[in-house]
Amino acid sequence: MNTYMAPSLPKESQELIDDIASSVALAALLDRAKRHSTGPNATDRRREQCRVSQKSFRERKKKEREGIETTVQSLEEEVQRLEVQKAQLVRCVPLSTILVHQPDFDGGVNMEALSCDVMKTDDGAIVRGVTKSTLKMNRQSINLFFPNCPDCLKPSLIGQNLVVIATMHWSFDEHDVLTLLSGRADFTNGLLALLRNPDDVEAVLARSRIIPPVVTHAPPASLNAPAPADTTSFKMHVDFLQS
Repeated sequence: MNTYMAPSLPKESQELIDDIASSVALAALLDRAKRHSTGPNATDRRREQCRVSQKSFRERKKKEREGIETTVQSLEEEVQRLEVQKAQLVRCVPLSTILVHQPDFDGGVNMEALSCDVMKTDDGAIVRGVTKSTLKMNRQSINLFFPNCPDCLKPSLIGQNLVVIATMHWSFDEHDVLTLLSGRADFTNGLLALLRNPDDVEAVLARSRIIPPVVTHAPPASLNAPAPADTTSFKMHVDFLQS
């Protein structure tokens, strides 16, 4: 059997090949060539990864924001429901029971009676009084009385005391049970004292719940009482306070 033997290289040639193979400069050149050939592809991959990561981040933040908004809305609705429930429970508690625990309880209302007239009829008594009330304004009272109040004017009202002069009528039946509550109140001067601008007062009172589009029914008038001179003037709408 014949075996082929490759001719051996001269010693100088072998040393040259070894030097080239171990050359640092040649290795660096080869590395740069590899990076150059794969550079654009790597950059594109990084850009695509960044786009995917940013899209995922935005979608996650969007879902978190939507979840927070939904939670806030549900909490606001729950607060309103609890406020209505609390008001119903308060009206069911006899005043005498409250005064046992808090003798100085005034219901959160500061009211001063300037004058009071009482008329007796066959059906019961009618009490007419001129009152001066002080209402501490907050977001709840603004939304209750002035639901169309511009947002820019609410900071000027929140925390302020609104003074209202009103002529009220309380009608009672033969069992001294209140059957009708009506009256006329001057909110204009009270709001003008706080806002100091007639246009702002008009904006607050626009379509408010205290000025309905129709006239509410007045309590029965006395037979000897003179007819009112103006039957088209608006009365304070208090039906929603009794509901």
